[in-house]
Amino acid sequence: MNRDVDVLLVDLGLPDGDGCDPLRELLSIKKVPAIAVTGFSMTQDIERSRAAGFTAYITKPLQVPELREMLTNLKLDRTALLPDSAGADPSIQPVR
Repeated sequence: MNRDVDVLLVDLGLPDGDGCDPLRELLSIKKVPAIAVTGFSMTQDIERSRAAGFTAYITKPLQVPELREMLTNLKLDRTALLPDSAGADPSIQPVR
């Protein structure tokens, strides 16, 4: 992974599996905020993404103003948004 990566956008619904698995591998290389991008918005999907280490969650179709605000917030206080070993910060609210 490029060391200059500031944030990851990972789709949970990959054609060959689940976006949580590659995220775990990426976070083992470098801790960066990660946003789960998905068409699923059930409570268990949000919980599963947080358990995998996602910092935030946004549903499709993406709304540019919401994504822009989320990315801006990540840059404003990046250290508060980094996932810890137990998963993402539970105070981060999903964007819908």
